[in-house]
Amino acid sequence: MSFTTDESLVPAGLRSAYCGALRAADTGRTVSVCGWLARRREHGEHLAFVDLRDHTGIIQCVVDGARDLRSEHVLRITGTVRLRPQGTVNPGLSTGEVELGECEVEVLSTAEPPPFSLDARSETDEAVRLRYRYLDLRTDRMQYNLRLRAAGEQCPSQDHGAAGVRRGRDADALDADAGRRT
Repeated sequence: MSFTTDESLVPAGLRSAYCGALRAADTGRTVSVCGWLARRREHGEHLAFVDLRDHTGIIQCVVDGARDLRSEHVLRITGTVRLRPQGTVNPGLSTGEVELGECEVEVLSTAEPPPFSLDARSETDEAVRLRYRYLDLRTDRMQYNLRLRAAGEQCPSQDHGAAGVRRGRDADALDADAGRRT
């Protein structure tokens, strides 16, 4: 499952780009991205690969391995967009051709380790997911469902607005006694 990037989104505040919006055309550009740490992979003593996730997708960042970064920490990473080395391109990601290198990491918020992995590959008991439903909403599956629902609710209202139809409530629906009348 992948997110689609709305090109009309304009980054503001702490970020200069969204994680899922970076492409090979951005190579050489210095950007700041913000998001949740999705995955960390150690590659030697002083080198780590971090997958940073926001609502648009995931970007791989090459960071100093000495930093204590854990799953679901909220980070701001500033680095230079560069092409991934030959043979390491990930066709499963929209940002799979690029990574952020020469990164500076700022921890915006720390987090306790989640009670279950938010990775799409993990299967977790439904009772645990319901107990921690606020975490379950961060999974790809739930994000996709929420965006699909929002798109479905948005289309009819946009069409009606363009046709001059105003959304409103029936007076009887607002009347508290409407159901009790005889």
